[in-house]
Amino acid sequence: MRRLKTLTILILLAIISEEEIIYSQDENNSGNNTAPKAELVTPVPKAEPIISNETAPRAEIVTPKTYPKAIPNLEYTENNEEKSKAILEYANFVYSQKQWSIANAYYLKFIEISPNDTSTPLAAYRLAETYLKQKKTEDAKRAYLKIVEKFSKTEYFGPASYRLGSLAYSNENYKDAVTFFNTAKKSLEKNSVKLSATYYHARSLTEINDIDQALLAFEELSKIEQENPYREAAILTLARTFADQKEEKKSISSFKKLLEISEREDIKAEALVKLGLMSNSLGNINEAKKYFSSALSLKEGDEWKPDAQFHLIKIHYQKKNYQDVIDTYSSGAFSMSDEIRPKMLLMVGNAFRQMDRHRDAISVYILLREHYPSSKEASESEYRKLLSLFNLGNRSLPRYVDNFVDWQRPRDPDHKNIDMALLLKAEHLFERNNFIESAKAYDEIRLNKVPKELGSSLLYKKAWSHSESKNITMAIKSFTAFIQDYPEDSRIANALAKRALNYKAIEDYTSALSDLKNIIDEHQNSTSTELAYQQIALIEGQKQNYPGLIDSYQSLLKKFPDSKANAEAHFWIGWGQFELKKFEESSKSLREARKIDRKSYFDRATLRIILAEYSQQRVDAVKLELENLRKTINKIIIPPQIYLWLGVNLFDDKNYSESSYYLNLACNPQDPESTQAVVWRYLGQARLFTGEYKKSIEAFNFYLQTPQPSNNKARVLQDKSTALLALKEFDKAEKEVEKALSLQPQSRIYGMLCIIWAEIALQQEKYDEAIKRLIKPTYAIEDTSITPTALLKSSFAHEKIGELDKSKELKLKLQSKYPEYVAETIIPGTNDSTAEFSQNN
Repeated sequence: MRRLKTLTILILLAIISEEEIIYSQDENNSGNNTAPKAELVTPVPKAEPIISNETAPRAEIVTPKTYPKAIPNLEYTENNEEKSKAILEYANFVYSQKQWSIANAYYLKFIEISPNDTSTPLAAYRLAETYLKQKKTEDAKRAYLKIVEKFSKTEYFGPASYRLGSLAYSNENYKDAVTFFNTAKKSLEKNSVKLSATYYHARSLTEINDIDQALLAFEELSKIEQENPYREAAILTLARTFADQKEEKKSISSFKKLLEISEREDIKAEALVKLGLMSNSLGNINEAKKYFSSALSLKEGDEWKPDAQFHLIKIHYQKKNYQDVIDTYSSGAFSMSDEIRPKMLLMVGNAFRQMDRHRDAISVYILLREHYPSSKEASESEYRKLLSLFNLGNRSLPRYVDNFVDWQRPRDPDHKNIDMALLLKAEHLFERNNFIESAKAYDEIRLNKVPKELGSSLLYKKAWSHSESKNITMAIKSFTAFIQDYPEDSRIANALAKRALNYKAIEDYTSALSDLKNIIDEHQNSTSTELAYQQIALIEGQKQNYPGLIDSYQSLLKKFPDSKANAEAHFWIGWGQFELKKFEESSKSLREARKIDRKSYFDRATLRIILAEYSQQRVDAVKLELENLRKTINKIIIPPQIYLWLGVNLFDDKNYSESSYYLNLACNPQDPESTQAVVWRYLGQARLFTGEYKKSIEAFNFYLQTPQPSNNKARVLQDKSTALLALKEFDKAEKEVEKALSLQPQSRIYGMLCIIWAEIALQQEKYDEAIKRLIKPTYAIEDTSITPTALLKSSFAHEKIGELDKSKELKLKLQSKYPEYVAETIIPGTNDSTAEFSQNN
């Protein structure tokens, strides 16, 4: 501003030559008359008043380069016309030679001796000019004032007033400048100088803040269209002043007029930018865009292009025309202030991001931070960069977030972007099921720094993360906060369900059931209702409240017939019914579970089905289940008592082969003591009847190794000896029989032992010995399962030794006493010695 005013002063103090008064024009660049801007971009360049390259020439007195006459003596005192003329001529000569001090002295002498001469006004004006040339401004001012006072009717009154206005303006005495310029514009005849006085009169009015009068003056000046070098400056000043006064329509009209008349692109650029700004503020967005675009298309006016580019980008950005933002940014790079360029870069980066050009966005964000690290936009751009990294699925996002937080906290520890960045980190980890780390990130976030619309999801996912990472205390606390703070949220039922699961995990069944029943009562149509029934059932099961378990699962099946938990429900209903000893119902439910989801429930359901059928003593049903198991690959471990029970029942049904198979499953030959003795007994007998004599002996031996009553031992020794007999191991068989007989078993067992003992002798053709061994079962024991066989074998022995009468006697006794007797071999799986004899008799 001071430089511009100095320039004005120098111009105002230009020389006025002889009989030609040269009037300068102000080159002032007012610093405050700017149109209002949405953003401060750059110092505003002002259009300058147009300066003529040269002033219009006027006729001058021709003076020789050397003075042809004698130099007048300054000592003259009398008023002599000839001498006065000589002094004036010499003064004019030295004035033309720019010898200001000499001219000054002679003009003073001329005025002194000829105060009333017709040339005195000229001399007085030239005298003032010599003072001015010698920079004696106070003397010049006094000299000009004398002209104004004494020669108001002369042609020098106007120029003197102009000079006084210029001196006052240069000394910032604008009030006096107003007076003198006003006088000058009224008294001057030359149009160019008159226009100059008019212009500076208006400028001076502006300086004393008499805006209304200044505007009138500028409007008057702007209406002069012909040969008016100040018209453009006047219109520009009007446009700026109207803008300052918020009279946008008048300002717009003036700037539009400038566009019509100005050939200077710097002025056009200013007009276009300010027209764009005001149009934008008035809501004429399309007009604003046209003006800004036109400014950018100019070849010159570069000082205004940053404004145009910034505001055009801002309009496109606000209208979400992101491609236009990018195109405008790419149209050229212009120098901007450190306050505005970061704002533009942030919008451009955001535009790239909105267009899913995240890598380009990241490049712009990095540029912003590198060049403007202390700007508030740097923080925002760093956060936006994290958004792009998040959208790109960058695996290193958590590290970038940590770096950002470390960078931002020293700058502004309360900045919301710290928490928004941590939210991105938490969401990134949450999406990848890294719940332990996502929970930590969520815990760092300050809820009051996050937009309210994000609060519910943040709290919900925080609770979920703690739940999935088994931090039950924090999960319950977070779900509770969510439920209390967002009671109308659509995820309330889910939160209740998840909290219930956490209560269940710490066996707080009361709280868990409260949440689950709340879901059923208050959120019947939620997706969590199904889970609520399921979990209530499971908790009732944990509490061994089997009726409650069954009721909840049955409600689940009724309300959700297509539930994915259908098979599970049937399984646990069956389980509960089993525990309640409702075995028939249990078997049906378990079979349904197995049918629906064989993969999940085949093993567990099948075992319970077998147990349920076993509990009902349904041999065929158990046998069928076990037979089906033999056809599958499974991991079911059947309790040995099931095999024992089935094997015994099959044995009693004379299904010795199947009995042997299942009894074999009930035993452990590697650790025989771990197997019940009864298993070995029945297994030996089953093997005996299937002809597996050696294996039967092995089983009998395991049995005999256990402490047993003598009668039981005798019975098993009987079976063992039978197996040895079948193997023709007569000596071993005989020893086992004798061992059994020594135990003095009950009569039936004793009788059977005697029969086997006799059979051993018969097969060795020791008939006499056989007769002896058969005496007790033949004569002393009366038992339908013993005596008939003894009679038959004794008759056979007597016949073999030729005692036919005795043999016949015994046969008759057998026929008369036991008429329904049918002889059977006493050695399972093979004929004994009397098989043929019995058929013939």
